[in-house]
Order: sequence, then structure tokens, then C-alpha cells
Amino acid sequence: IINRGKLLHSAMNSLHNFDRSLDKFLAWLSEAESSIEGLEAEADRLGGRRDQGALRRPQHQLK
Repeated sequence: IINRGKLLHSAMNSLHNFDRSLDKFLAWLSEAESSIEGLEAEADRLGGRRDQGALRRPQHQLK
């Protein structure tokens, strides 16, 4: 029974760590999505997506 308790405790710790990592990933994903939307809006504002030079400038925001 003690071994089961240790395994359950370990599994709960792993789940907690996974949950925190997932929260961080989802926050990053949301930020990346917002950046992409901003890039798309800027590309549309600059007259379409034909001007690749204009699209390259704001990409530093994603790093």
C-alpha cells in the first residue's frame, strides 16, 4: 500500500508539472497568434502580401 501511495504521489506531481507546462505553452501560443494577426493586418495595410520585404521587418516580434 505504501508503494501505491508513492506512485500516486509521483503521478500527481507529474500531472501538476504537465498542467503548468501546458498553461505556459497556451500563453505562448496565444501571444504568437496575436503577433501573427498583427503581421497579417500590417501586410493588408501595406497593400497585400506581395511585398515580402515589408513582411520580413516585423517578424522579429515572434522571437
